[in-house]
This record gives sequence, structure tokens and C-alpha cells, in this order.
Amino acid sequence: QLAEKLSLDLARRLREAELRASKAEEEKANTEERLAGLRRSLCRRFELDYDMVHDGADHYEGFVKDQTPSFWGVCRYGNGELAGLRR
Repeated sequence: QLAEKLSLDLARRLREAELRASKAEEEKANTEERLAGLRRSLCRRFELDYDMVHDGADHYEGFVKDQTPSFWGVCRYGNGELAGLRR
């Protein structure tokens, strides 16, 4: 009986964890959609382009105005550090 009770409890906890993970994935997808919409809106409003560049292990992403070296965004360095950019 104890083994059956523990098995049922474990199954219940697993279902709860799966539900939480599913909700987190849904929230992440919704957030990514909202962020993409915001990027599109900013690009239209301020006549910007949004771009991502990979330079080895470093990952840059942000907004570029025309072909000038103006760049606003963020860099995720290969070592895990995060830095805001404005050139």
C-alpha cells in the first residue's frame, strides 16, 4: 500500500510539474510574440532596422538606423556576460 500511495503521489507531482512547464512555455511564446510586435512597431515608427549578428561566441542584437554606425541593443558575450550597447 505504501508503494502504491507513493507511486500515485509521484504521478500527481509529475502531472503538476508538466502543467507548470507547459504554462511557462506558453508564457514565453506570448512574451516573444509581444516583443517581436514591439520591435516591428519601433522599426516602423523610427525608421529603424532590427538585426542580429553573431561574432564567434558573442551575440549582438539591436536596432540600426540607415547604414550609419548607430546601433542600440545588447550583446551577450560568449562568457555569459551581458552588456547594453549604444554606438
